[in-house]
Amino acid sequence: MNPNDTIAPTARTKVYVYKGITYLPSYVDRYMYVGPGRPRERRTLAEGALHDLGAKTHYEMLWPRSWTNGVY
Repeated sequence: MNPNDTIAPTARTKVYVYKGITYLPSYVDRYMYVGPGRPRERRTLAEGALHDLGAKTHYEMLWPRSWTNGVY
């Protein structure tokens, strides 16, 4: 690693795991979580919907989202 390289900041962020698929918080849409895949193909669910489906809460070190700061 070059000494001039900087490491992007990360923050402890809530994610959901439903049926083995991890849903990450959207960068743009508040309280929306996105699954893997291309934008037109991936599944996007509201936090409440994931909770109602029984998704498990986990925490990962991710790049910060503006709307998650101070939420958890």
